[in-house]
Amino acid sequence: MSSLALAAQNLSIYLGIFALVAGILGGLLNIIVFLSLKTFRQSSSAFYLTIMSISNLGILISGQLTRILISGYSIDWTQTSLFYCKFRTYSLQTFSNVSLAYLSLATIDQYLSTCSRPQWQQWSNIRVAHRLAILVVLLGLICNIPYAIYYVHNQSPTTGGITCTSTNDIFQRYMNYVSGITLTRILPIGLIILFGILSYRNIQQLARQTVPLVRRELDRQITIIVLVQSVITFFTITPYIVVYCLLLVFNANDHPAIFNNLQATNSIALSVYYLYFASPFYIYFCASARFRRQLKYVLFDVHFNQCCRRITPNTTLSELVLDNNQIGDGDAQHIGIGLQKNKTLIGISLCSNQIKDKDVQGIGEGLEQNTT
Repeated sequence: MSSLALAAQNLSIYLGIFALVAGILGGLLNIIVFLSLKTFRQSSSAFYLTIMSISNLGILISGQLTRILISGYSIDWTQTSLFYCKFRTYSLQTFSNVSLAYLSLATIDQYLSTCSRPQWQQWSNIRVAHRLAILVVLLGLICNIPYAIYYVHNQSPTTGGITCTSTNDIFQRYMNYVSGITLTRILPIGLIILFGILSYRNIQQLARQTVPLVRRELDRQITIIVLVQSVITFFTITPYIVVYCLLLVFNANDHPAIFNNLQATNSIALSVYYLYFASPFYIYFCASARFRRQLKYVLFDVHFNQCCRRITPNTTLSELVLDNNQIGDGDAQHIGIGLQKNKTLIGISLCSNQIKDKDVQGIGEGLEQNTT
């Protein structure tokens, strides 16, 4: 194994594990923040970013996890299971296409939202976003069906090894030049960069217009987020596109040495490529101070405090069961004081067969002493 191939293997393992763990954690935090705040739930651009985060989780689990197993531990389930061979290829293509499509829609939507023309602004709404989201998913599921059909087990005549690949020449050309490069890589990146720049220009003009402060801050936040992510997307995906095109030019038969080096380089480019799916949360966190405050509010002020209230019922007493064997006259009076301090009494369940009259009287005295 050459030094370049060894470096590519180590990078696939260690950078892959980092991207997998960080990407899953960041994707979950993105989903929690976007779904917890009404501001984001009503924003069509934020809705696209939410669905994109879900798609990124899918490709990290279905693609990056298996890639780590193949590179680091020589565990390749695509060689042992024809179903998994088809399913992995189909899911990888679908999640990847859908993720880039939603980021493209988010940048286009943000451009429409910040546009000065009202007839264009009306297309930026949550109802249109819901319909386009369903359409993108359906197109992704339908258009990638050929991957599930034409990817099969192919046994090498020289080594006897089994690989998961396509043997249909027509589909192979379509995959190399149309699906693999133009429609799912170059076109989305071009749209993302173009509308990201246009949105940033609009947001500069928006500051001089009479716009509600809340909307202006939200538009500015999402525009900066989308613009920074557009730049990161360009630098993480472009190397993979370049190496992919070079592999189409230099084949294994005519240029074996160059092809082997390109294969190792392609593995490195793939490791960088997967960073696109793992990075959105950290891009938002670094690029937007408002997102950092929203994250802190959602995690600690909303969910953490809610969990604490469920675990420690200091303010609400739903039901009190009094047992004669454990409660005496003095304890009963203190119960009345405690009930008044907690200010909420929903119900008291008294076991009449076990509580004596003097205990009940003591409880009543405790309640009366603390009644205002």
